[in-house]
Amino acid sequence: MTILQIRPLEPTPGSSVDFAAEVAACDLSALSDADFDALSRAVLTYHVVVVREQAGLTPQQQYELTRRFDPTVQTYGHGHD
Repeated sequence: MTILQIRPLEPTPGSSVDFAAEVAACDLSALSDADFDALSRAVLTYHVVVVREQAGLTPQQQYELTRRFDPTVQTYGHGHD
């Protein structure tokens, strides 16, 4: 069962932007498989997904989340050339 709440962002009046979504407060370091699947589908559907309040996510947790999206990666992208 998915408990992750994903809300499409409404474009401002007159805008042609019709993508992006926001995920309600969650703990990205402890996503169930069902919640990760929902997050992954949201990224594919909305292209831009905002997940607020993730300042506590450690580099290791971010790396592990990145590897869930792509198990072949060797880094999550910060601090490496």
